[in-house]
Amino acid sequence: MEQNLILYTIFGMSLITLLIKVIPAILVSNYKIPDYINKILEFVPLAVLSSMVIQFIIIDDGELNLSFTNEFLWASVPTLIIAIVFKSLFATIFVGLLSIIFIRYFGIF
Repeated sequence: MEQNLILYTIFGMSLITLLIKVIPAILVSNYKIPDYINKILEFVPLAVLSSMVIQFIIIDDGELNLSFTNEFLWASVPTLIIAIVFKSLFATIFVGLLSIIFIRYFGIF
């Protein structure tokens, strides 16, 4: 009985997820979205990703950590520079990882 409940739950959740994604797509497919709304929507992924990254950098154990010993804050400096200069996701991630490895390996903080 419990396995049937799990199966029904998975099926029901899949159906609901599909419906809440398909129905709006069907309703909006016949309308042309104005250019100013498209301009606004271009910034949504950037805003969401930025808020997640900034939260990861400055919050430590549920508290704001802007101290000199925040290794993520220091690692974000060269990472941000590389992101601005090269505009390459691979280079940005690579430099970010190398920065954290360097800081932790040499025990700078």
